[in-house]
Amino acid sequence: MFGYRKILITFTKKIMETLDQTNTLFSQKSIDSMKTAGTWMKFISILFLIFSLFMLWNTFRTLFLIPIAGFISLAVTGVFIYTNIQLLGMGISVNNMDVNSKSIDSFFAKCKNYFMTWGIVLIIYLVLLIIAFLTGLSESAFILKQFM
Repeated sequence: MFGYRKILITFTKKIMETLDQTNTLFSQKSIDSMKTAGTWMKFISILFLIFSLFMLWNTFRTLFLIPIAGFISLAVTGVFIYTNIQLLGMGISVNNMDVNSKSIDSFFAKCKNYFMTWGIVLIIYLVLLIIAFLTGLSESAFILKQFM
């Protein structure tokens, strides 16, 4: 009886290893669509990296003319370059993808980083926008109070 149990455990392990090596989540049609999207991701990323070089050039000009604005522009350009490198990595991962590839995991990890970075940037932008709005509102109320 012990021999049957050992055979059953070995057989179960082999089945689990086989299931781990194959991907049943994505059909070949969906992977082909993702590969097409990957080509566009790489194109957009390369185009935006070229735009980033122009942004970087203007950032260094601004850095010498108005240092505070230059540092802000440098931070924005850095985030833009970082997210475009993530997008390029996503495109490369998708193009290397097949049904049982580990690049699926790589793609979704890069995808998570890409959208998380842009989400954080948008949250910071909204907070700064609200602060600027409230500051402008309080300043205009102060000015109106002086005239009355």
